[in-house]
Amino acid sequence: MKLEDVKQIEDGLYRYMSKIDINGIPWNLEYFENSTQTALLFKRQGYGKEKESYLGGGYRAEFPFEIYIQASRKDTKARLDLSRILEAIHQVLEEEQSAGFPNLRLDDAVAQEIEMTTLPADYTGEGTKLSTFYCSFILTYEKKGKWD
Repeated sequence: MKLEDVKQIEDGLYRYMSKIDINGIPWNLEYFENSTQTALLFKRQGYGKEKESYLGGGYRAEFPFEIYIQASRKDTKARLDLSRILEAIHQVLEEEQSAGFPNLRLDDAVAQEIEMTTLPADYTGEGTKLSTFYCSFILTYEKKGKWD
């Protein structure tokens, strides 16, 4: 798997994710822009894995990623709402998958499946003014080869 391929998958997936509108919350890539704003974050989680290689030069691979939400920690309801926002994103991804990924465009690759691998959980713990929750996903995709 080439680094350029990984970059293309990351770019296409972030383009798609950043168009998901959940209550007008802005998206960030890799890092939150500041520590006071409610925001969503797309972050690559490690390096993808090639699962199968094809004779034509293509392959089937996995791309792990995480989605975070940062917001003010007010009370139990506010913390539950953060989990529910991540669950809403998961629902959007499931609907996209069920429809055959009509909106997720990847350069020279085709999305096959998006799986949530962890439930929404508190990332920051107690004692912070802002709460950050996250959940993990894996995108499985097929990359075309030179002779496909």
